[in-house]
Amino acid sequence: MSPRLEFELRLDGVDDHHYAERLRRELRNTLEDSPDAAVRKIHEVNVGTPPPGRRAATSEIFGLVVESAATLATVVQIVQIWLQRTPRETEAPPPSITLTFGANSLTMTSPPTPAETEIIERFIAVHGNAGGHDGQ
Repeated sequence: MSPRLEFELRLDGVDDHHYAERLRRELRNTLEDSPDAAVRKIHEVNVGTPPPGRRAATSEIFGLVVESAATLATVVQIVQIWLQRTPRETEAPPPSITLTFGANSLTMTSPPTPAETEIIERFIAVHGNAGGHDGQ
């Protein structure tokens, strides 16, 4: 049996409930459709869902809990590509994704700032091989 990687992806910076649901669905589909992600299970997570007819609060969390046989470095790369390809619908800042692995979190935006790029590189250097085998 190959190693298992479990992590959480949280969609941040989106205050429109329906738009956030659509983005989460698209991210889920991207992960499921990518052979490199080697997804075994994905669970959708909602925290702070507003009552029907009300706009989502900024604290509303749309997320995914993912079990994968890929390495964390591969997952980070897939999420970064997804962020780059995600069109913006509003004048609001683009969404960001927070990846949480154990007690460690990494927030990714598109395009990343130089500081964010450095943080991503350090995160991958420390945790990038966690998880699966990437087909090796």
